[in-house]
Amino acid sequence: MRLLDDFTKHIGFVFIASMVVNLCNYLFHIFMSRSLGPVDYGTLVSLFSVFMIISVPAGALQTVTTKYTSNFKAKGELAKIKALLHQLITRVSLFAVAGFILFILLSGYIASF
Repeated sequence: MRLLDDFTKHIGFVFIASMVVNLCNYLFHIFMSRSLGPVDYGTLVSLFSVFMIISVPAGALQTVTTKYTSNFKAKGELAKIKALLHQLITRVSLFAVAGFILFILLSGYIASF
């Protein structure tokens, strides 16, 4: 019963925190839509859309990393966790640098959008 109570408490905390963040997001968009004109607000929303599209692979990567890390931790294979994180940081860094270079190269086009 104690495990269920802890689980319920943690789920409730995550739910309340998510709702607070959603409310703040809603208020932010109301404020920004009133402060900016239609064209500038459309530009802001377009940039947010690009960031959301970029965050989809990051979310999938986070889920996969959590799965493997928890499996390794449960089996007591801590060396594999270290190797996984080292490999992950190396590969993600390469993609981040490539994305940064691409962003710099396309910054003129993005600015004129």
